[in-house]
Amino acid sequence: MKSALSLPSAALVLAMTAAAAPAQLPQPAQPRPGSPGDEVERPPVYRVELVVFRHAGGASNDRRSEEPADYTGLPDPIVVARASEIADRALNALAAAAPVDATTERSGDSAPFLRAATGDGDGEEIVRPVPPMFAARAGLSPEMARALGRLEDSPAFEPLVSRAWFQPAEPDRRTAPVRIHDETVVGRIEPEGAGRPLFFPDVLIPRFEIPAGPDGRIRPRMRLVPLFGAPRAPQNVYRLDGRARLRRSQFLHLELELVWQMPEQAQHFETAPAGWRLHRLAQSRVVQPGRLEYFDSALFGVLARVTRFEPVVPEIEAPPAPDEAGASGGGTTGEIPAGASPADRGGTLPPRFRAR
Repeated sequence: MKSALSLPSAALVLAMTAAAAPAQLPQPAQPRPGSPGDEVERPPVYRVELVVFRHAGGASNDRRSEEPADYTGLPDPIVVARASEIADRALNALAAAAPVDATTERSGDSAPFLRAATGDGDGEEIVRPVPPMFAARAGLSPEMARALGRLEDSPAFEPLVSRAWFQPAEPDRRTAPVRIHDETVVGRIEPEGAGRPLFFPDVLIPRFEIPAGPDGRIRPRMRLVPLFGAPRAPQNVYRLDGRARLRRSQFLHLELELVWQMPEQAQHFETAPAGWRLHRLAQSRVVQPGRLEYFDSALFGVLARVTRFEPVVPEIEAPPAPDEAGASGGGTTGEIPAGASPADRGGTLPPRFRAR
């Protein structure tokens, strides 16, 4: 009989490791021709900050639609942040219980970090530890926090949502859009079908779900479900919903597609709305790192700021090899002649040869 722990445990480790992968730095590029073999280039990382606000008394040029705009299939920085936190806790628990060396340091002097020049030219900004990519763990920069404060103090504007995340953007490589939304739920989208059956129906895997209660509040949870035919949970439709995508070609571009959507009044006490009214902002433009950008429509606007960070991996001086230490200190060199044992010669094995 199969062990009840072996397969689910392996699946849990693999799933948690995959969930934590976004926290890693972008992979280094290959060395350029003519450069030393140990010199590599890591693609830059960008912090994207958005503040979406509504114009007080703004007019809407909304249009009717039979269905709401659906952005439920896009990665949500809030969900990515919560999933990465769960994965971090699970991996730390596994590392503490497993007989292995400590994991790579993330916050000490030897840990990788992100570095960017400050906007006022008065130094540099250091981010350590490196946050998970596309996760809403990053706070607003002082410049964006001041801009948000001015919006909150003005009666002419109503701030709706603010987001900040880190992501890579390599030239001429497609980047993933991320979902941007407020917290006001105005509908639900039921999934189609129960999902495609997968292998090993007796294996349980962790699934991260974001169900919403009647009050619309998100209550994340993780549970074990079988790989075979696991149904998807209904997804929320938000009043302000959409996506943002940062891409890099010759210049850096920020694409925004945001929708303000409200259901029409249903007739004859129907449970489903008769239709939807959608006001859409869809703009794409070249952005300059470190500069405040403004996207506008008649109903709401967006303040955006993109900052370029360089990934830095500190150089760590390797300890001297046992052979070198023995030669410099007059001790044994650790060399073992053929046919002779260190015990016969009265020598001592270097640490890497000793029995554990």
